[in-house]
Amino acid sequence: MISSTSIRRAFCISLAYVAAYTTAFSQTIENVRDSFDQSRQLMLIYYDLNDLSYKQEVFVVPHIRLRDSSIAGEYPFPAQDRLAKKYFSGDYGWIGKGGDNKRIIWDPLRQGFDQLSEIQVVPMIEKTQDAPAPRFWTIFWHGSNSAPFGIKIARLSRIGFFAGFRMGHLPPSHRYKVSDAGVMDYRESGVYEIGAASRLASFAATGGLVLQIARQMYAFVGGGYGKEQLFRKYDEFNLNYELVGSNWALHENLDAKGAFYDLGLTLRLRNQLCIEIGTGTVNFQSYQILGGIGYAFSKKRAER
Repeated sequence: MISSTSIRRAFCISLAYVAAYTTAFSQTIENVRDSFDQSRQLMLIYYDLNDLSYKQEVFVVPHIRLRDSSIAGEYPFPAQDRLAKKYFSGDYGWIGKGGDNKRIIWDPLRQGFDQLSEIQVVPMIEKTQDAPAPRFWTIFWHGSNSAPFGIKIARLSRIGFFAGFRMGHLPPSHRYKVSDAGVMDYRESGVYEIGAASRLASFAATGGLVLQIARQMYAFVGGGYGKEQLFRKYDEFNLNYELVGSNWALHENLDAKGAFYDLGLTLRLRNQLCIEIGTGTVNFQSYQILGGIGYAFSKKRAER
């Protein structure tokens, strides 16, 4: 049985050595520390991996350093080596995401070490490479404040694309227009009264580019065709002020149609849940707030 006291003495990791080894890389391994699991007789080596870009991944290798003069040396264990897989587990090999509290688990007894007072285990970065881009097909509920019902399909990658459609109320049948001043181009004999009821009718069909700007953040920009119109309900009276019917009039201050532009951000949370927020405009005449929630139902490559 290995005592926790001897383990504590044995694993005073040389942080200066680690820092010197990793200066060739923009990524750094820092705050190396350890603990010993007495129940399982396993060594737990923790470290923080900082400054790792989402476009890169690093190859982390545990090094066993022997300081006894008779067997002095250093023994790196390449992550693909069957011996490394036999004695080590956890956060070693190709690592594609930085952060704190990375953990390597080492089984020293299985490897034949029962006296650890002259041993150090040091996680070190051996090499770096460009990380293959994760590619997600994502389907969204997609809408805006005036067109809340829609669907959007997006390809989330370094450079992807999207296509979507959203709609709100259908435009009602109407004959006349009304203005903010309450003036109406009513051409019949009689009286009208504009009430408080209103209806916003809108739709848009857009498509465009998706660009990854952070590990789990994407920007989207696109265009298409759309329409946004506001209708006000009014009552019609004859000259005796008897109600003869109700109808809708188009509000002339909000009658936009033509080229539609979308711009916004998509966040991918916990790999598969996605949310988006943005803005849209019809010919820069009216503006909408965009929102959506989606699910990344497949991906070409699992993230490490």
